[in-house]
Amino acid sequence: MRFQGIGAAVLAVAIAVAPGARAEGFFGGGPLERLAERVPLTALQGELMLVDMAAARAEVVPLFPGADAADRWLAVLSAAPPPPQFAPEMLTLPPLPEGMGDLLGFDTDAIGQIAGWGWPPESNLVIRVEGGADPARIGAALEGRGFDVQDLGGTPVWHRLRDFELDLVLRAEDPITGMIGQSTRIAVRDGDVVSSRDWMSMKFHLGGGPWATADREFSALMEAARAGGPGRLVWVYLPSEPMMAVDPGELLEGRVPEAPELLPRYGRYAILSYRDGWVAGGAVAMVYRDVASAEAALALAVEKLGTVHDPYVQKPYAEVFRTAPRTEVVAAGGWHVAMLSFEWDLREMEQPGGTGLGPIALMNGPQRRFLDMYMNRALGPLLAWQ
Repeated sequence: MRFQGIGAAVLAVAIAVAPGARAEGFFGGGPLERLAERVPLTALQGELMLVDMAAARAEVVPLFPGADAADRWLAVLSAAPPPPQFAPEMLTLPPLPEGMGDLLGFDTDAIGQIAGWGWPPESNLVIRVEGGADPARIGAALEGRGFDVQDLGGTPVWHRLRDFELDLVLRAEDPITGMIGQSTRIAVRDGDVVSSRDWMSMKFHLGGGPWATADREFSALMEAARAGGPGRLVWVYLPSEPMMAVDPGELLEGRVPEAPELLPRYGRYAILSYRDGWVAGGAVAMVYRDVASAEAALALAVEKLGTVHDPYVQKPYAEVFRTAPRTEVVAAGGWHVAMLSFEWDLREMEQPGGTGLGPIALMNGPQRRFLDMYMNRALGPLLAWQ
């Protein structure tokens, strides 16, 4: 059930799922929902990112018909930056992207979706390969690079180094091993490539659950994410901590900025990104128990856009986003998800007299604005809760 704007009429039938009910295969519509069914529930203890590389390819590659393989890859990365656990800083350096097949046994163009979670020393990935990953090809690539193989519950696991060990000689070899040569375990489960830094996490990957979709609030967020935004949902980022109304850095420096009015308290929240050709969308989705609180939160957030300043750039949020907001409340699984979203036509980035936008220019587009603001602790004054 969706409420367009604040207090508007119901536009669709409520999703027929009783609060608390979960079933394997509940998600059926979107690639990221289906990927989430293979993410262990423990991933929600930290930050989780789900990225649809296939959707990004479908939306942005046609915009550059004469581009070579390297520029097409840059265009995809501009719309769908992989999770930090997949070493994005390596993905534009030789021998990538062309050499991915030799390094890991699957090609960059075959990556459908990626889920990543865990911060150093932990790092976990589920990589959905279109058509299914080939264990024989992966094994040949990894064993050719010195990986050992060990059976774990009937599944071969290719591994190197002890749990959480580093070897700087191995650094920058591939996006899974990472820039600093970290311990690696890689396996194939049901056609997906799964990886971790330690054996216990690999056991979660290869076990029987529970999966992230068992979390009701997470499920509601994913259902709402599929319902919103222009075009296709290309990535979902779930932070692990609540946003703070005041930057703790300012407090450490002895400054005590005035705290803005806070939103009604919500549960889980997510930062979302969408793509429809040249049109990019960004949103924040917040889970509430009742529609009145969700609507009140959106009303206050819209009001604060013109009155509260982004502490990072020292401008009102309305000037930072430079486009009118859209608000809606989506009912999913017995919860109400408040969504504050914006859309941008990326062609407006082109400077007068320019020769057209290229993939590199799009790397700095507004589609990452919400995520960059979160990382800079700049979303708190706008969206922190009581």
